[in-house]
Order: sequence, then structure tokens, then C-alpha cells
Amino acid sequence: METELRRLIKRYNAGQCTAEEIAWIESWYNELNEDQRIALSEADLHEEKLLIWKEIAIKTTHIRKTRLLYPKTIAAAAAAILLLFGAWFLFYTDRMSLEQTETALVAKSDIAPGQEDATLTLSDGRKIVLSSTQNGELAVDSGVHIFKSPDGQLTYQIMDSDKTVGGINTLSTANGQSFRISLPDGSLVHLNAASSISYSSKLVDHGRRMVKLDGEAYFDVASNKELPFVVETSQQEIHVLGTQFNVNAYADNGFVKTTLEEGEVKVKSGNATRIIAPGQEAKTANGRLAVSPANLEEALSWKNGYFRFNDQKLTNVMTELSRWYDIEVVYTDKIINETFTGTLSRNRNISQALNILEKTNSVKFKIEGRRIIVTQ
Repeated sequence: METELRRLIKRYNAGQCTAEEIAWIESWYNELNEDQRIALSEADLHEEKLLIWKEIAIKTTHIRKTRLLYPKTIAAAAAAILLLFGAWFLFYTDRMSLEQTETALVAKSDIAPGQEDATLTLSDGRKIVLSSTQNGELAVDSGVHIFKSPDGQLTYQIMDSDKTVGGINTLSTANGQSFRISLPDGSLVHLNAASSISYSSKLVDHGRRMVKLDGEAYFDVASNKELPFVVETSQQEIHVLGTQFNVNAYADNGFVKTTLEEGEVKVKSGNATRIIAPGQEAKTANGRLAVSPANLEEALSWKNGYFRFNDQKLTNVMTELSRWYDIEVVYTDKIINETFTGTLSRNRNISQALNILEKTNSVKFKIEGRRIIVTQ
């Protein structure tokens, strides 16, 4: 176990863990507070290990109305030795349990997670479904060559900028899809499910690099002081030179939120303008622009392969799941007011995600085709 743990930690530090391993490690780690991160003697360590195994053995039916996706009692017991033993045995124990236990949800039906796919609409109206195309050159639009790389990423290349007049392209994902694109300037965009991004095939418009976003996307913008990069959404206009940030602009959320990971961005909303620093978010809701500290792990979790919920209402949780799994959610009872905190891998089938939610004993699910019935 110790050897495997060392390998897991080494892979984590090198950025080589799978999305599921990252989700479990960071979920457990972030449950700790500073007072709990203490060193233990061997005797204390042994006692804590026994306590953890005892807590894990407790039936989930004894955990009443917890708001966590994993039992908080276990998190408290494990907190003191997490840094020494990591989440290795917890991760693999849970994974084996999920694989070996045949639940009613799995027996009836199941829904696979989303996949890398999108539809590219060219300026002349042609539509290209990217999952059904071969790697290599896909099209030439207004003098710009468009390629699909071996890793499935969409790439634009301007062969002769003097002769190029860019037409408008739109890359869109449906529910259950996500996709990555490299724009002509080298900027990278990771598009979440049920989202679209529109841009000139040349990208530059009136001395600015311009894109329009509906839905959610993560931007890694190539630096160019001569050509600012602007992201337009329904409620915000984000101005950058070169930086990394996430924009959540789903229409059904009722807000637009820009979360900055690195660099500096200027956010305009109506008559208000704010500059935000790394670790901050600018949120526009009800016509008001406000800046506050961001939860980077939660905001960027989708891009890193998992869901992260922090005191989220059930309706918000199910909205995120519905986009990724392409499902319809039906509530048969009064909408449940419980909030949920925890981490779910985006690589799991829907039944596994719902089973974890059910362990809170505050909600139950039934799968009927692509419809999820929610009851108390």
C-alpha cells in the first residue's frame, strides 16, 4: 500500500493522475482545516486507521440527512492522517465497491458519460460533425485552413494573412459533449456541454481578437499586446491580453460569472467595469456586477474531469448532470431543499453518480431511458 501511495502522490504532483484519482484526492484533502493537518505518532496513527475502517463499515442508512456526497464522519476521522496515507485506499476501496455491487439502478438501465464531440458551422452554412470526420484538413473557409489534430482538437491556420477575409464560424456542443479548439492566434478554448463559441475564422476584427460565448468555456489566451482578446457574453464583456480564465454564461443560470486562474482581466457589464486578479470572480446577476473571492476548484472542476459541488442545491446539481449526461430530470415530489457538497467524476456512468447522491439518504432516483425521476 505504501508503495502504491507513493506512486499515486508522485503522479499527482506531476499532473499525471486520472480525473477520478484527482477528484478523490482533492475532495478529501479540501475537507481538512489547518488545525487537523498534524503529525501523529505510530500508536496514534494505528488507532486512527482502525477508526477509519470502522467508520467506513457503518451502513449509510445510519447517516441521517448529511449534506455531503461522502459521509462527513469518515472525513473527520480520516483528516488527521490524510497527508500520510492520501486517498489511495479510500479511492480504490470505493471503486471496487461500486464495480462489485449490482444496484437496482444499474440493473435497470444506465447512461454513459459525455464525450468529446461538437459541430462546426462554417461561414457558408456547411456543418461538420467532428466525431464523424477523419484527422487532417477539414475545410478552407475564407482562406483559413481548418484541421482536426490526432488528439481530436480543432485547429485553425492562416496561410496568407494578407489575402484572408475571415467569415464567421461557430463551434457548438450539445448536451453530453465537450470539445477543444486552438484558434488562429494559438489561444486554446475548452468548451463545456451545451455551449457555443462564434468567431471570425481569421479571429481578428477591428483590431481585436473577438469571440462570442453562450454556455461555458475555459480560455487559455495567447499573449499579444497589440491585439486584445475580447469575450462577449449576454451580460459581460471580458478584455484580456494573455491569461487563463473560465466563463460560465449559461442562459438558464440567470447570471454570468468570470473566474480568473492566472493573469488579469477587465470585465465590463452595463456601465460598470472591474479588474479582477487571480483567485477572484466577477459575477453579473440582476444587472449588478460584483467581484468576490473565487472557489477555483469548483469553477474549473468540469475542465479537469469532475464535478465539484459546494453547498449546491439539488436542482443545481441535477442541472449540471443533465448537461453532461444528456438527461431529462423530473421531480415527483416537492423540490428537495437539501444542499450537497463533494466531488463526482465526470467519467462515471450516471448510475454511479446517482448512487453516491443517494448515500445522503435525502434523495432517491429512478432511471427510465434518458429520464431521471427524483423522489424523497
